[in-house]
Amino acid sequence: MAILTSSLILDTIILCSLPLIVLFIKSKLIYRYWKNKQVVFFNPSFPFGDFSDLLLFRKTFHQFNTDFYNKIKYDHKKPFGGLYSINKPVLMVTDPEFLKNILIKDFDYFTDRGLFEGSESNDPLAGHLFNKKGNDWRRLRNKLSPTFTSGKIKYMTPLIVKCSDNLVSTISKQFGDSNQLQLNMRDYCARYTTDVIGSTAFGIEINSLEILTQKFDASVN
Repeated sequence: MAILTSSLILDTIILCSLPLIVLFIKSKLIYRYWKNKQVVFFNPSFPFGDFSDLLLFRKTFHQFNTDFYNKIKYDHKKPFGGLYSINKPVLMVTDPEFLKNILIKDFDYFTDRGLFEGSESNDPLAGHLFNKKGNDWRRLRNKLSPTFTSGKIKYMTPLIVKCSDNLVSTISKQFGDSNQLQLNMRDYCARYTTDVIGSTAFGIEINSLEILTQKFDASVN
C-alpha cells in the first residue's frame, strides 16, 4: 500500500533516497568548514570529499599527500590547508615551525594524528602511539616518554646505524651474488625492524637479516 504517492515503487524509491539526501545536505554544510575559517581549501565532492583519488585507488597514499602538500605549500604559498576526509575536516600542515609547535610545544592540544585506525582486536600492532587518540594517546605517551630521553636516544643511535649498515650490506650482497633485480622489501624491512627493536629494547643482536630462512619467519610470526 502506497503512503506518500499512489505508487508503491515510487514510495520505496523516495524512502530509500531520503538517507542519501540527508547525508548529501549534511556533507555540503560540513564542506563550508574551512571556508568559514578562512583556510585555503580545494573542491571536495560528495561522498569522498578530497579523498576520492585515494579511496578509489587512483593514487597511492604517498602520491596523494605529496600532491596536496605541493598545492598548499607552493601553489598557494600557505603554511597549512584544509582537506575533507569524506565528511571530516582534516588539516594538512606544511610549515616546519607550525609542525614544531604541534608536535612539541602544543602537543597536548593535537593528540589525534589523522591516521587510519586499525582494530586492535584483529591487529594488536595497530595500538601504537600514532594510532591512539585522546586520553588513550596521553596515557601511552606518558609511559613511553621516559624511554626516549635525549640520553637514551643518543645511546640507541649507534645501534640503529649498525642495523642500517647490515641492511645495506645484505641487500648489496644479494644483488652481487645472484644478479637479482627484485627483492621482497617488505621482508627486509620486517627483519630490519626486528633487529632494531632487539638491539635497542632488549640488548640482543638478533641478526635476522643474515638468517634468511623460513624457520626464522615462522619463529617471528
